[in-house]
Amino acid sequence: MMMMMMMMMMMMMMMMMMMMMMMIVNSHLNMFNYFFK
Repeated sequence: MMMMMMMMMMMMMMMMMMMMMMMIVNSHLNMFNYFFK
């Protein structure tokens, strides 16, 4: 049981990190596009 909970937490954390990274990358890409237009 405890292991399952830990695994779930880890997965959630990883997902959050990925989402954050995607958001940051998207924002940077938008900035670059804005500058190079």
